[in-house]
Amino acid sequence: MQTVFIHPERCIGCKQCEAACAVAHSQTHNLFLAVFETPAPKPRIHAEPGLDLNTSFPNKCRHCNPAPCQGVCPTGAIHRSAEMPEIVLIEARKCIACGMC
Repeated sequence: MQTVFIHPERCIGCKQCEAACAVAHSQTHNLFLAVFETPAPKPRIHAEPGLDLNTSFPNKCRHCNPAPCQGVCPTGAIHRSAEMPEIVLIEARKCIACGMC
């Protein structure tokens, strides 16, 4: 399995890693054509805001099956999509940032 090595001290929160990941996992592997695909390609890495406004942190989800983060989430914010059961999703409005995941 391939992996991405992250240098969090270099992350500026531009989210280019999210776009590149989504395109790499798309059907066409083309940035301009991927936006028209059904289902839309999803990134497997997310740049999250850090503790202050000047930092961010890239967080890579491996979409484990079964996903241990889903089992320990106290609010049920982590779930799988019925349309794409191989993808783990997080509902931001349910997340309380407890860090259990």
